[in-house]
Amino acid sequence: MYEKESVLGGQVNLAKTPPGKEEFERIIHSMEQRMKNRGVRVQLQTELTPKHAEQERPDVVVVATGAVPTTIDVPGCDKSHVVEAWDVLSQKVYDIGRNVVVVGGNATGCETALFIAHMDIIDPKTYTFIMFHGAEDPEFATSLLHKPGRRITVIDMIPRLAENVGNTARWSLLKSLRLLGVQLRTKTKLVQIEDDSVLLETEQGTEKIPADTVVMAVGAQSVNSLAKRLEDSGIPVITIGDAKSPRKITEAIKEGFQEALNI
Repeated sequence: MYEKESVLGGQVNLAKTPPGKEEFERIIHSMEQRMKNRGVRVQLQTELTPKHAEQERPDVVVVATGAVPTTIDVPGCDKSHVVEAWDVLSQKVYDIGRNVVVVGGNATGCETALFIAHMDIIDPKTYTFIMFHGAEDPEFATSLLHKPGRRITVIDMIPRLAENVGNTARWSLLKSLRLLGVQLRTKTKLVQIEDDSVLLETEQGTEKIPADTVVMAVGAQSVNSLAKRLEDSGIPVITIGDAKSPRKITEAIKEGFQEALNI
């Protein structure tokens, strides 16, 4: 296995970051242990090229090169305070302002908003400690769980947010966002990004709201140029996961399992 990054897991490393999703890390550890038990050779920080593949002389190459964030072209999208949700979840963004607008109400956008909101509140263990010892007034202690200290707004043109989240998780995700005061705005289009605000188009007309950090979460697009280069070199290729088409993690794992059975 060739992996150009320093760790395995791909987007699972993003999925395990939002509050309440820490158990996703078990997927990575489980797969790593299974590969170790079966003698799979893993080369990290090594990007496979057609030349490398030819030297290996494989019967087939399985390409699972994933995806990258989709971008949209709006005035101001190149400003320094515009960041990608994937970078926020990877904790590569060190300066997040007090007025945050998340563009994209999919699972990634909503979970990134939740992640940012949780930066400023006490964690459940601390809350339990305070309540157990009676260290604070119960009403005040509870308020610490619901006041993130940031104005966070999620916008999307669609009428229903978190549409790609499973029913059993969607309601709790949206409720958590509302409890934290996150504004959820549907049927709202981003028109322009300015230095300290964004211009929106709504059913009621245009509106400007403060924004010193704009987080883009507008989807993903496949990265599959390697598959084409390998095929051009005459090497048999199977493309799976987001490299084939962006989809849910359960679908990608199932597809990988089925393709392995077919080899």
